[in-house]
Formats: sequence, structure tokens, C-alpha cells
Amino acid sequence: MKNVKPFVKWVGGKTQLLPTIREMMPTTFERYYEPFVGGGALFFDLKPSHAVINDINRSLITTYKQLRVNASLVNDQLRLLDESIAEMGEQYFYDVRKIFNEKMKKEEYDSQLAAIFIFLSKHSFNGLYRQNSHGEYNSPSNHMTGPSTPEEILIADSNVLKDTDILCMDFEEALESASHDDFVFLDSPYAPLNATSFDKYTASGFSKEDHERLARVFRDLDVRGCHCMLTNHNTDFIRTLYHDFNMREVSVRRAINSDGAHRRGKEVIITNY
Repeated sequence: MKNVKPFVKWVGGKTQLLPTIREMMPTTFERYYEPFVGGGALFFDLKPSHAVINDINRSLITTYKQLRVNASLVNDQLRLLDESIAEMGEQYFYDVRKIFNEKMKKEEYDSQLAAIFIFLSKHSFNGLYRQNSHGEYNSPSNHMTGPSTPEEILIADSNVLKDTDILCMDFEEALESASHDDFVFLDSPYAPLNATSFDKYTASGFSKEDHERLARVFRDLDVRGCHCMLTNHNTDFIRTLYHDFNMREVSVRRAINSDGAHRRGKEVIITNY
């Protein structure tokens, strides 16, 4: 299936690790689960016929759902946004960002919100989805006024999503139906590189306790007979949590780090098989 690829860039996306992940995946499995789907790099690469994807970010999940049923409408609205920024310049980004935040406050989870979400992702600095303490999207412009995701990608992604269950809930709840021979890919928010940084990291919504709970869920999935793969920073904290499972260290580029000296790092891929 041509043109299938993530419609947004997402922090921690696994595009660069796809060859390694493919190599390490189980050769066969029943359903595919991804409870922290983000941009869906692996999901769109695999194009699984039976899948359950989830994310706690409601605007992101709204976009997945709208693309599944209204891809042409989302595309038409996105083109209007692209034409407007090309004509009016960078200030238009901030006008649209304001509209997005107003729609979020009113809980208007519709095709327009989906189009705006894709637009903001493509025109935000490093594609970073960032919120302030009031829950408002506040990523700055990347100064680009070119087009967003092409129509052919949106339509192709829509076709992949047709038979996919799309959820927006806590990861543990999203995995309740996972069972024997299902493949569960866990690309959770990163644990901080410094173990003392958890207080700061908690503001992003995934705490030290959440990582410990995820490790317990990983073990429960193992007991259920699921094939599990998890990725995260290569830290003592993560290695301790999963010390009794298989680990492979991999090198990664961290494109969003403003300091070029810190754009290389190490991650681990953890499996129970």
C-alpha cells in the first residue's frame, strides 16, 4: 500500500528504529496493540489488519478518528489552512493556534480540529506538541509557510485505519483485552536520563509511579502470553524495572535537542520473547 506514513511528527517517534524493530518482532501474531501510539511510525509501517491503538492525547486521537471516517473533509480544510498561511505569513500560525485552543476548551472534537492539529504539527518548532500549565497548546512557529501533509498520505492512512480500534484512555485500560499471541508495542513517554529529574518530568503526565505501573503491566501481559516489546532510554531505572527480560541497546538521534552535542543517545529495546 503506497503513501502510508505518519501524518504528524511526534516526539520520540520510532521511524529511525524501524529496521531494528522489524528484525526483533515476533514473526507471527494475532492482534496488534499500541497504547502510546503517538505518530504511529510502527503502526503505519506494519499496516496490521487487526489493531488497537490508543493515546491519552485527545486531540491526537480525534485526528486519527476523523481521518478514519472523514479523510477527504480533513484534507479540504487542511488545504484552506495551507493556502492562508502561504498568503498571510507566519502570524497566521498564531491565529490558528488560538482557534485550536478555543476549540479544545469547548471540546469541539471535529474534522476542523483534526485539520488544525495536523497544520500546527507541521508548522510548529520541531513538530513539538507542547502545552502550558493551563493546558493550552503553546509551541512556537517554525517560520515555515509551506504545505502540510499531502492528500495522498491522508487518504492512504485513512485506509489503514478503517478496521482499527482507536481508543483514548489510560494505557492499562487500553490493554485489558490483549491476550495470548497478541503483539503489544510499548513506546511510552521517556523516563528522564537523570533519575532526580522525575519531579520535572511529571509535568508531562507520566510519572515515576506510571513507569513502575507500566512494568507491572508488562509482566501481566507476559503471563497472558502476549508478545511484548518496550522502548525507552537506556538508564539504570529502566534496566532495573525490566532486569529479567531481554534487552538490546541501540543508538538514536534526538532531533529535538537544541544542543547538537546531545543529539546522540542510547535507548533499549526490551522484549519478553
